[in-house]
Amino acid sequence: MNVTLSPRFEAMIRERIEHGDYADAADVIEEALLRMEKEDQAKLERLRAALKEGFDQLERGEGREFTPEVAAELWENARRKHREGHRPNPDVLP
Repeated sequence: MNVTLSPRFEAMIRERIEHGDYADAADVIEEALLRMEKEDQAKLERLRAALKEGFDQLERGEGREFTPEVAAELWENARRKHREGHRPNPDVLP
């Protein structure tokens, strides 16, 4: 497989190899992919935990019917947080 990288990433890989952190570019890329895989797994675990928490809340009767009014309230809350400079949780972004 051939991969074309930007000069910035090529320099990062060369630097890691020159410092003796890795034997070659393949090792650097493999490590990066393993880290990405771990991050993806951690994100999936956080989402599963959030779903479980939500279902547990529903079972305890803590749910709220999703009505147009509730939707409007959620949108307004999101807009207010955006205006205040809050960033969305990366786990809920596509």
